[in-house]
Amino acid sequence: MGTFNRALFARCIQIYLKRKEKQMKHMIFDSFDGFSDFCDFLIESNKTENLDECVFTVSENEWYKCDLTTFCKSYKTAIKRFFKVLSDLDEGVFSGWAECMLESCENGYFADNAPGSFAWGVEWVDEGRWYIFLNVKR
Repeated sequence: MGTFNRALFARCIQIYLKRKEKQMKHMIFDSFDGFSDFCDFLIESNKTENLDECVFTVSENEWYKCDLTTFCKSYKTAIKRFFKVLSDLDEGVFSGWAECMLESCENGYFADNAPGSFAWGVEWVDEGRWYIFLNVKR
């Protein structure tokens, strides 16, 4: 991993945290190391609440690895929010996944995977809080 410019990273975090848009955020990292550094910085800064309500995508090694923790009453709403944000990254990779995940959940299946191709899951974390992930090969 290259040199980590903590001052520049801190400024980027400040800009991110000051945005007051109601639209859910989407942060894209080109490596898991970058994502891990971001999370470590938020933990060190005592800003872990900023890990919710943001879709995080790591794009590396021909994979998109996306996840979201969100507050809502239903997994259906959580899935719709997740894919609304992912639509800005549309390369055809995410086409049909929202419908597939919704249908599976409606039938009682809240996770699926095919090694080397995809993995996804929808998890109830606690009252009104959902975690969703989708890992899909490009």
